Amino acid sequence: MSSGRQHQVAKIWPWLPTFRLAAEYESLQRASMANGVTVSAVARTIKQLEQELGFPVFVREKTGVRLTPRGERLLEATRGGMRVVDDVLNPRDAWCVAAEPPMFQGFLASAAPLDDDLHHQPPMRAEHAAPALAHGELDLYVGSAPLRHQALQSQALGSLPMVYVSPPGAPQQVMAPLDELQPSLILARRLKQRLLLPALLAPETWPRERATPLHVFVTFRRGCAARSARLVEALRSGLD
Repeated sequence: MSSGRQHQVAKIWPWLPTFRLAAEYESLQRASMANGVTVSAVARTIKQLEQELGFPVFVREKTGVRLTPRGERLLEATRGGMRVVDDVLNPRDAWCVAAEPPMFQGFLASAAPLDDDLHHQPPMRAEHAAPALAHGELDLYVGSAPLRHQALQSQALGSLPMVYVSPPGAPQQVMAPLDELQPSLILARRLKQRLLLPALLAPETWPRERATPLHVFVTFRRGCAARSARLVEALRSGLD
């Protein structure tokens, strides 16, 4: 790599984690909440990244953002680079797991808490998860459907109970604990919106109404069923 290209990589490197969050959430707003910064800060980072690269990484839409073809390639490279760095910093035989947004990441974090044997990755769409699993960048994925790939194996776990919840009263009167795994709750509290959530994430103090459950599937590489058995069983127990 030439010194000029090394300089460019070094310049964009601090912006890549924000880019990855925006790409995997498909939303600058959700990326800002997950990163603990303002939406304008995320937008500014993406603009700087695109200006330095000389091409757009996102198509802006009314409902969020969508990766361009070159943005897709950058996301794949970013995941690979971050995985290599993480392997150096954390030389453990740990599994990397991810879940389909927006409903399954909270379930995954609740049913399979982070520990020395488990690394939680940012939420990931199914079309991104399949190649990540096949290439060894991801070990297990939780989503609403099986992933179709010759190198992968999927199992049905059961159904995730869902509820509609409504934040009661003024925002400052809501006392339910909120954390960084539940940015949608924070947004609902601010806007006083009715929200569809997994029942296990719904604050007990909020009025709720039962909704149609979601099917839950886990996918991993073929040949890894025995190694994944403990984690799969923990996830299945989380649905009980």
